Amino acid sequence: MKKVEDVLKDGIYGKKELKVDEKRMFLGTYRERVYVALSNKQVREPGVYDEVEHKMREVKDKGETVLLLNGKLRYSTYSNYIKLASTYNIPYKIVSDLESTSQIGLVLASSEAVDVENIYVKESRETEGKQELTFLEKMLRIFK
Repeated sequence: MKKVEDVLKDGIYGKKELKVDEKRMFLGTYRERVYVALSNKQVREPGVYDEVEHKMREVKDKGETVLLLNGKLRYSTYSNYIKLASTYNIPYKIVSDLESTSQIGLVLASSEAVDVENIYVKESRETEGKQELTFLEKMLRIFK
């Protein structure tokens, strides 16, 4: 009798999932499976991050690895990463979950736990060390 109730509940409410918010944040995978992650802002920057390419080269032969991309970004912003993944024979998946928004734009993940301590890449070297311009400085640049 218990089994019938479980089937009915799954049909009405959907299957029970663990760490739903975590999976939404990391584009459908768990944090413990992530090798490296980039924010949406970082993915929008021109070129590719060396850290992502280095990690792809490192893990290309280690089990099932997948590149997950945020489908809410434009294709042109992550097309370089798709080309890079193709170079290393790493499959990719564009994740378009209409119910949630994630600040993560790219995730390189394994099919099993890898427990990498620091998965986030620092901001681009182009933006490091630059100071924010004041409103007056911005206006002076415009009218020069």
